[in-house]
Amino acid sequence: MLCVAQQRGAVVADLLAAVGLDSTQLDDPDARLPAPAVLSLWSALRERTGDPALQLAAPAALPWGAYRVIDYLVAASQTVGEGIDRFVRFFGLIANTVTLTIEESDGYAVRLAGTSGGAVVPVYVDYVFAALVTRIRMKVRPELEVHKVELRQPAPDNAAAYRALFRAPVHFGAAEDRLCF
Repeated sequence: MLCVAQQRGAVVADLLAAVGLDSTQLDDPDARLPAPAVLSLWSALRERTGDPALQLAAPAALPWGAYRVIDYLVAASQTVGEGIDRFVRFFGLIANTVTLTIEESDGYAVRLAGTSGGAVVPVYVDYVFAALVTRIRMKVRPELEVHKVELRQPAPDNAAAYRALFRAPVHFGAAEDRLCF
């Protein structure tokens, strides 16, 4: 999100220090960043850019390969189902405090929850679902169709960015966070 905010003209150098991070941590591919610092940074970036849906645009701005193993596995997938399965199975390499599962009900759905089964911070749910959809569209199927998106979070003032990204109905105030295909 930092790169996207900078591309949009936001000056962000001061924000890293304000949330207790430095650029060397961001440059280290093996670094695990503290979730509270990352969430504070995302909140500040959204405020500074004036875009409350910045987390939806950020994954598309990441260059291919930024997710390393996951990008490789998705690109090597011959089908959307295989790409989604690989993204879900290996997502723990990126974040170990959330779980992604694939469910079969009314098609297929990717469910996102905390490792304890509870809710995940909405900005992170948005980011993960946006990353999954954009990565699949980049390398496997550009015309990927999402059936619907169910989000626990309350509806934002303007949901247009959600509908534009997912190209599907987005239901807020749902019981779970699910991306349905």
